[in-house]
Amino acid sequence: MPVVNLVKTGLRIENYMEVLGYSVSDIQKILGLAGPQAVYHWLNGMCLPKLDNLVILASIFGVKVDDLIVVDIV
Repeated sequence: MPVVNLVKTGLRIENYMEVLGYSVSDIQKILGLAGPQAVYHWLNGMCLPKLDNLVILASIFGVKVDDLIVVDIV
């Protein structure tokens, strides 16, 4: 059964941010978030971005949404 791996997904988002030179503050501003906490929660594997934020992240990173989400089979 497929399960989204929150920790690996957060690491993948963090990797794209590092490679493309985006800071947490940059992502917060691009997505119009009130504070950086949500981004830190994603990066630390505590939760996933909302679907609309995943779409925007994929767009700014130049990838598909599927490329951001890590799915494990258990």
